Amino acid sequence: MSYSKHALTYLSDKVSASFQALTEDYDEFSSFLSGITEHNKIYVFGGWVRDIIHSEFHNRVIFNDLDLIVDGELDSLKPKKQSEFGGYQLKFPPKLKVDIWELDDSYVFRKEIFDPSINNLLRSTVFDVNSILYDISKEKLLDFRAISAIKAKTISFNCTAYVKDFPELQ
Repeated sequence: MSYSKHALTYLSDKVSASFQALTEDYDEFSSFLSGITEHNKIYVFGGWVRDIIHSEFHNRVIFNDLDLIVDGELDSLKPKKQSEFGGYQLKFPPKLKVDIWELDDSYVFRKEIFDPSINNLLRSTVFDVNSILYDISKEKLLDFRAISAIKAKTISFNCTAYVKDFPELQ
């Protein structure tokens, strides 16, 4: 199911307002973002975006963390400890957890399952409900079947190419 431009704009506006509220609540996070958006494109990916959209169609969902993708390099802002998926975990008081990674360092691209790109990142999620991201600079959603799955309350495999590496994801 595809959505009209009006429906996507409405959902983009909802996600944008939620993201704006989040940055207003966390000054340190907002400052961190300013430092990386100066030279890079930043996207919010997966769970947080999914939960905001889910809350629009169904019951309110409280998110656990925020996943950011940097289409570029973190350089001096790069934390020291890297996760198995290629990301870094940051914490902003009082309770915001952020996982951030460079697009090219994402697990699926390091394994050469897909060529690195934002569109391929959407294709790489294990489940369709996570195949959505929010472009911070354009204040716009990019969707690869997530919205229709969220609205229908269904969940399907989107990419199984690396599930053998992480069987707990099944």
